[in-house]
Amino acid sequence: MTTNKRSKEEKDAVQVSFRIGDDNLEPDKITMALGIKPSFSHKKGDIIPGMAKPYKRPSGLWGVDSPLPSNADVSSHLTAILNIIEPKLPQLKKIQQQGYGMDIAVGCIYDSNRQSETFTLPANLVQRLGKLGVEIYFTIYCACQAQSEPPETGGRG
Repeated sequence: MTTNKRSKEEKDAVQVSFRIGDDNLEPDKITMALGIKPSFSHKKGDIIPGMAKPYKRPSGLWGVDSPLPSNADVSSHLTAILNIIEPKLPQLKKIQQQGYGMDIAVGCIYDSNRQSETFTLPANLVQRLGKLGVEIYFTIYCACQAQSEPPETGGRG
């Protein structure tokens, strides 16, 4: 997952990607099979740009990101991804049968001023996701803010 740059006004950020990966993955073949332009792709051994020392990609990867803005909720992002890939379910099943790994990666950054954050996936969305037969990874980050004063303890000092 790539990290989104956040403005001061944007407290929470979500990014969702559908990914296909394998050591032998040829991104152009996946693009042709699905008829979907990837948001990102590379072959195993491709050089990662912008690194001080050349570093090669350890495996091939093809993926599509949710087109929604980062301030949309998790369910909306997942629905957007499903709307892109569900019409290609027969092609995806063939790709899975060839041994390629598939998953959905969900990255969330939440404002730390709250003690907790909750999100719910509606039952119909869970059913749609289940039909894909892929793992879903959730990575949740807290955007910690430094406190200038110690928190109040409720005692008399």
